[in-house]
Amino acid sequence: MDKHNPNEALLTEMYSNTKMALENINSVLPKVKSKFMVSELTVQMESYGNMAKRTSELMHQRSIEPKEPNVMAKTMAKFGINMNTLIDATDSHIADMMAKGCDMGADSLSEAYAKHGIHCDSQITNLCNEIIDFERKTSKNIEEKFSQKK
Repeated sequence: MDKHNPNEALLTEMYSNTKMALENINSVLPKVKSKFMVSELTVQMESYGNMAKRTSELMHQRSIEPKEPNVMAKTMAKFGINMNTLIDATDSHIADMMAKGCDMGADSLSEAYAKHGIHCDSQITNLCNEIIDFERKTSKNIEEKFSQKK
């Protein structure tokens, strides 16, 4: 990755963000008991898949090769999900985990946007903002519907 190319830096973070979200939802789905929550997570997967595809298309337009998230990051996330659901596999606990994941993704992407966004093409910043907004709204939605913290 060219560290001096803000488009590439932000697109890479966006792609990694959406792909990690997909990985994490795939890891947690088999542990979910509620059909309603399975449905909600499936809708999220479709949205993240769409955003990952759109990010990939923007990358290809700029001759940037999308790279899958770091193997270590994927392994650590999967391990964390497995450990957390081993302790408590209730839908409300899984909802809390997913909401925290959305918040972490939005925070990470917001940092990348703050660092690179001013120098990026508007197509990229618009999609980045869309991903951030989606993650913030999704976190709030999950907490309202499933969380024990009501």
